[in-house]
Amino acid sequence: MAKVSARVLAARVAAHDWSKTPLGARETWSPSLKLIVATMMASQFPMALRWGPQFVIICNDGYLPILGGKHPEALGARFQCSVATLDLTSYPGGKEFIDAYQAKYGEAPDYLDSSLPWMSLEILQTAVAKAGLDKEKIRQIVSTETFDTINGKVKFDGVQNAITPTAFVQMQKGKLQIVWPKSIATATYEPKKGW
Repeated sequence: MAKVSARVLAARVAAHDWSKTPLGARETWSPSLKLIVATMMASQFPMALRWGPQFVIICNDGYLPILGGKHPEALGARFQCSVATLDLTSYPGGKEFIDAYQAKYGEAPDYLDSSLPWMSLEILQTAVAKAGLDKEKIRQIVSTETFDTINGKVKFDGVQNAITPTAFVQMQKGKLQIVWPKSIATATYEPKKGW
């Protein structure tokens, strides 16, 4: 295997104007963040860090093939986990959610940072409307009822959604794709070459 140089991205990370990102100027970073970034830059293994509440991306050279065409603008950007073929418009309120999000932010909503939190709020709103602010009653409703959301029907079995299946995803050409189960797959699984 050819040795991957960590110098290209290490230089970019060092030169990047972090003061224009939610992380702030590099000299204000916590010792933990500085140590993690230094470790990543020294590694040949693909590594990416999503730090803070906005999941700001810092990655090393090994991670570049995973970013695909999103490099170099991904450095210091907010991580967005987009599955472009995910169609929320077939569910109640899905189209309205997408339209309102695009009108406010000028971009399509991403799945993890926008759609799933909205779905969670839909569930909470329904439970509170039925139970008031009684925590035990809310807990009972959430654990026993079925909810219509922008991501389809949700019914909990413990912490797992018993209606919408668990899915496996894989980065392919810089995009997150659902590869299992086949019924909702947006791409087929691509075996990775050995290290």
